[in-house]
Amino acid sequence: GNYYMVVLLLITYCVVTNPLLLIALSILCGGCLYINSFLNGRSLRFGSKEFTTAQQYALVICVSIPMLLLAGATSSVFWVIGASFFVILLHAVSYSAEDDNSSISDSSSASIGSRFQQFLAPSSTNSSIEMDQPPVSV
Repeated sequence: GNYYMVVLLLITYCVVTNPLLLIALSILCGGCLYINSFLNGRSLRFGSKEFTTAQQYALVICVSIPMLLLAGATSSVFWVIGASFFVILLHAVSYSAEDDNSSISDSSSASIGSRFQQFLAPSSTNSSIEMDQPPVSV
């Protein structure tokens, strides 16, 4: 649920900060809204030519795709994917297992960070090895 909100906020930010993309999406949504709501599935008569609903949608798409490409919609899509991945990954890395298992007092519920620190800490079984002494040659 929270990740959907992160993605929606990033999409909103991307659309609001790119005015040409906002105009292209408005034309796309406005054209589809006009065809769906105001024409109610009826064909549109323009001069002597009559356009069916499918032809109307095709015209809206044919006008919108070049505008979206000109507005940089593909780079915006990849920016949203990358930013979402980064934010979600950052949250996953900082997430502590102790927050989830607070009712369990077992030592097996230690977080990844504390397990990593235990791995890096010198062990009492290896107390005979001194790190600052040079190796012995035979």
